[in-house]
Amino acid sequence: MWFCTSLWLVPFCGRIKGQKGGESMTDFDKIVLSDDDVRYLEMARYGAILHLHPVNAGHLLKLGFLVHYALSETDDEFVVTEDGMLYANYIDKKKDAEKLLEEKENSRYQQENFREWTGIIVSNLMAFAALIISAISLWLQLRG
Repeated sequence: MWFCTSLWLVPFCGRIKGQKGGESMTDFDKIVLSDDDVRYLEMARYGAILHLHPVNAGHLLKLGFLVHYALSETDDEFVVTEDGMLYANYIDKKKDAEKLLEEKENSRYQQENFREWTGIIVSNLMAFAALIISAISLWLQLRG
């Protein structure tokens, strides 16, 4: 059984595996993959067969994200497992959540920036209006 929290919260996904003596959970937050491993997982995600040297696939094999292709006659063909698919989905959700957070921060910054500049412009317009009124008043006093 697998689960993921909502996209609105800090993304958390995991996999609950049944084992002897109970169930254990794999916390995807604690798994660190190299950029190459993530790229391999993405390539194999949609059913592609990966041709990798077993040393390059070792970490993903150890984590259970890849397995040897059952119909392969060589040792260099691998396919993604259900856990690998879940981890790839977790990475996507995590990236989406980070992008959403960044967009919210940018929106907040733009709103604050707009409010700040609106205040500056209104203040300058009021000062300019006061200057015009003072100039008209001075002109009327000198004229009269």
